[in-house]
Amino acid sequence: MKYFLSLFVLCFSFNAMSQESTYEPYKAEYYIGKFKPGKDMGDMVKWANDWAKWAEKSGAFENYGVGLMTPYFTQELSSHDFMWYGRYPNSTEQFAGLQYWVENGGDLLANFQR
Repeated sequence: MKYFLSLFVLCFSFNAMSQESTYEPYKAEYYIGKFKPGKDMGDMVKWANDWAKWAEKSGAFENYGVGLMTPYFTQELSSHDFMWYGRYPNSTEQFAGLQYWVENGGDLLANFQR
């Protein structure tokens, strides 16, 4: 009887321990680039700071997260110099941010391409 009771308790204890959560994926974007001659990560960080000031004024990027990464574990380190990683909490904010960038970010992009 004690084995039956132990088995009974064990079978129903899995439901008590399970955790229910909803998975909310982020919407991410990745831009990979190689520096022009004479440019380096310092120039990229300066431009990223300019972008952050521009984005802060717009409000379209309020929940946008940014990361600048450099290659580390790869066989061809010279193939690219940096990666801009951006993430939005949902696709609605992603589309709004991208639309604002396309419609209003031309001058800032021109400064980046120099």
